[in-house]
Amino acid sequence: MEQLEHIARVNYDIFHGMYEAEPYSFEQYKNRLADKTPLVYVATDKGKIVGDSISFARDDSFYLWILGVDKYHKKRGIATQLLEMNEQFARSHNFEHVTAKVFGVSLEMQILLA
Repeated sequence: MEQLEHIARVNYDIFHGMYEAEPYSFEQYKNRLADKTPLVYVATDKGKIVGDSISFARDDSFYLWILGVDKYHKKRGIATQLLEMNEQFARSHNFEHVTAKVFGVSLEMQILLA
């Protein structure tokens, strides 16, 4: 997937400082997705990636692994649109659940998924 390296850089900026650990590197993305068929959505503004989501099938559910929007594009409904696209894909492919792991430091994501 040719965009993955760019997405990893964008996500580094989005998630840097949010968690105790550093955001995933490109190598970590490649390793995590090596045996998966990920669904990747990107949101762009003037050709620049400003948000994205990465999901994949896991067990009997559709797992939303990553979803982020850069700080300059928050509060514009981008995260909601990304989530809705993932949910629509899951429904159209007969997944019974969409799951996500959300950390306590990500209040915005907790609100989005509520």
